[in-house]
Amino acid sequence: MNIRSLHSLSMSARINHQSSVAAAPPAPEAQEDNVTASTRHDHEHDRLLGGLLSPAFDDHSCRSRYASSLYRRRSPFRPSTYLVERLRRYEARHRRCGPGSALFQDAVEHLRSGRNTAGSECQYVVWTPFNGLGNRMLALASTFLYALLTDRVLLVHAPPEFDGLFCEPFAGSSWTAGKISNSTAEKNLPAYVFLDLIQSFTDAAFCDDDQQVLAKFNWMVVKSDVYFAAMFFLMPAYERELERLFPEKEAVFHHLARYLFHPSNDVWGIVHRFYEAYLASADERVGLQVRVFPEMPIPFDNMYGQIIRCSEQEGLLPKLARSTVAAANGSSPGGSSKLTSVLFSPRVRVAHSTCLNAKRIMTTRQGHFQPSSPAGRAAEHEARRGRLRRAAVLAALALCSLTLIPSVLLLHRRRSSSWPDWLLEHKQDIQDNLPNDLTPSQYIGYDKFLGGLLLDGFDEVSCQSRYQFARYHKNSTRIPSSYLLERLRRQEALQKKCGPGTKSYKQAVKQLRSHQDINMTTDCNYLFLTIHAGLGNRMLEIASAFLYALLTNRILLLDRYQEIDDLFCEPFPGTSWLMPSDFPLNYGEFTQSTPESYGNMLRNKVVGGNTDRSLAGSRPPYVFLYLDGNYEFHDKLFFCEDDQQFLQGVPWLIMRTDMYFIPSLFLIPSYQDELSRLFPEKDAVFHHLARYLFHPTNNIWYSVTRYYRSYLAKADKTVGIQIRIFEKEGILQKNGRFPHVLEQILSCAQNEKLLPEISMTGEASPVTKNNRTIAVLTTSLSSWYSDQIQKRYSEHPTVDGTKVEVYQPSHEEYQRSKNKKHNMKAMAEIYLLSMTDVLITSGFSTFGYAAQGLSGQTPWVMFRSESHAVPDPPCRRAMSIEPCFHQAPFYDCKAKKNADLGKMVPYVWHCEDVSWGLKVVNQTHW
Repeated sequence: MNIRSLHSLSMSARINHQSSVAAAPPAPEAQEDNVTASTRHDHEHDRLLGGLLSPAFDDHSCRSRYASSLYRRRSPFRPSTYLVERLRRYEARHRRCGPGSALFQDAVEHLRSGRNTAGSECQYVVWTPFNGLGNRMLALASTFLYALLTDRVLLVHAPPEFDGLFCEPFAGSSWTAGKISNSTAEKNLPAYVFLDLIQSFTDAAFCDDDQQVLAKFNWMVVKSDVYFAAMFFLMPAYERELERLFPEKEAVFHHLARYLFHPSNDVWGIVHRFYEAYLASADERVGLQVRVFPEMPIPFDNMYGQIIRCSEQEGLLPKLARSTVAAANGSSPGGSSKLTSVLFSPRVRVAHSTCLNAKRIMTTRQGHFQPSSPAGRAAEHEARRGRLRRAAVLAALALCSLTLIPSVLLLHRRRSSSWPDWLLEHKQDIQDNLPNDLTPSQYIGYDKFLGGLLLDGFDEVSCQSRYQFARYHKNSTRIPSSYLLERLRRQEALQKKCGPGTKSYKQAVKQLRSHQDINMTTDCNYLFLTIHAGLGNRMLEIASAFLYALLTNRILLLDRYQEIDDLFCEPFPGTSWLMPSDFPLNYGEFTQSTPESYGNMLRNKVVGGNTDRSLAGSRPPYVFLYLDGNYEFHDKLFFCEDDQQFLQGVPWLIMRTDMYFIPSLFLIPSYQDELSRLFPEKDAVFHHLARYLFHPTNNIWYSVTRYYRSYLAKADKTVGIQIRIFEKEGILQKNGRFPHVLEQILSCAQNEKLLPEISMTGEASPVTKNNRTIAVLTTSLSSWYSDQIQKRYSEHPTVDGTKVEVYQPSHEEYQRSKNKKHNMKAMAEIYLLSMTDVLITSGFSTFGYAAQGLSGQTPWVMFRSESHAVPDPPCRRAMSIEPCFHQAPFYDCKAKKNADLGKMVPYVWHCEDVSWGLKVVNQTHW
């Protein structure tokens, strides 16, 4: 029998939300469950699943609720009477406090006011989905168990793609949160609490003390993509209750899933028809769910072999005969059906043909059926990829649960000491025919050493990006000065002389452990940068710290525990810039109030007193420099001349910052001459430092170059659009869809002739028609903007006939700066943006600053909207490629009073995107 696709059965399915509260007519495709005799199992139909389900629902509005037991074997696990009792009590609470009730309206009003009312009768937990369907079901079941344990009303913040999948689980109420929006609540945290439980989460929510604190919040918002229910079993406060709810502890998700998840009529119609057509008449049904790791659906040659071996060895399928003659007297009239759920249909075809071409020891007839293959049909059904695909996935999941032998074959991940090479999402399997020894861009004559910035002699295999970077970038018009090259070579020698593992370093650490003040100077002084911010900020702060180390003859060391080595290669030859793990200070606990903080030392007059601090005698063994965006007056004195003279004699400086503070270094008199020699073109500071310091690791670089060569290299022009949304719409929306931002992007690109205008007549002008292609690379946490841009150019031709293709490597939904893989993707996208011919960035975004600095191209900057309207103009050409120092001080150290530091020297101005910030421009006179 040929492999059939569920897709053809679901072409006409309309994915509409099915409500169990108000009965709706059944979907045409699922009028009745005409169950064949072979469908029913030899047991009494238990439509309420042992009491899990309430009998109060309407059968027609959600057929799967009471019909699913017709298709499954009786569960070996029975829900406890206490679980059944608690579910009925919970449903009553949901009706009393759920959406539409007076208590719910009161709770929402309190949320809008920003007040957390003590002793409220109704408390709520709002679950917001993330990642794929399997993750969503696991995370939602975990959140429901938490709601059950804490007597909270569970609400689901359902995005559009969630509609039409599941029926409502609570009788007489709804779990749909709707839109709960108010800006006041954003500013008054006591009104609600947000728990970030995404994979490698750090929120400490699973301790009894934390639970006591969380219990005080009437509103809780949970964003998760993991099954965290197991954590509750480790908490003493819930131990007794969980024992009573689930005497059979391995059945927790089993009971919760059967209680919560009931496919809508549209989905159930697909399940029912497929089951009756292909599975119902079989004597035995085997479910095979295949998921391949790593992420990309790459067809491994030994995939089908592993499937067959597992099935045979465990007796799930009859063995294949190894001879040409079947075993005598081994025939069987029966048949078995194998249901396969997999994202790459060629594997199924291989397994199917293997079974057809080999004779079986038991001549059992087998049929192989695959409900859907979204990846294989992406091009054919591009327009239907949304809800229809999600319905097909849910239907396939439900079908696998209906097989007599619900086996799951886990194909092991390829073991690797590092992250998979493939980080970014591709629209199709790539056929890259560009040889490695050929530059994939028009810039044939590339300078692998970047004008002398890079030193020859590094191993090219262990860090391919170092010398390949120039292949993918225009030759920079900004040439590093000979003095900068000389100082870099001296800094490399200093890093090697005094770096980790050297005698000088060991002596410096020994002196640090002694906690004794220092009365003499040493050859090796250190700047240790602790890192905590997002990737764009990290690159800016590292570049700032490195320049400060260069100016003050210090060795730069970075926090090794922030995954720097997963992102960047080592920049210094023969040494490491990562702080060894045996560093004696517990720097992770340093805060703005730490006694060794320089601001605190000045505030408490521990150093300097009322005298000139540059003349102070002994120095402490170390000083903590707190230069985060919320630093205060005494912390900002770091940028004064006297304070720099004092700090010059401190052997160890521990710095915490999340900003690009280089513009303020240009205002310190003792550094001005040196900086002018280092950077005659003053607006190229970050450009040179970034190209010198930051070389992506091989995993990232492979993904960058493969993506570039596949989608961007062959275009006549490439346009990079970096989109960062700073607006928020309610407590549940981290990166919303804002039409005015979309219009701002298109207005900027078209007004500045970066993208062609769209023809409103429906055809291109015959005079100007051409065969040019523009590849647009967008980076955003949301895919909505790139989808809409592509839709505009797909539905209407351009006035000059240019073809516009839009690509977006990833869409992570929201920033996860502590997630390794998220940061690796972000790094890849920064470098892809830097490879484009022209660049549009979002004002205030450090991500865009990093990309423009690496590129060397002056970007068009889109300004933030103040009133949800497109600014006029929508964008403006930046005054320089330098990043902006967002929280620059405004204190004139010499005059000892506040002043406008954007008017002190001709080459430091206020930023175009942050009016109070400072940036360096290439201007030497007023």
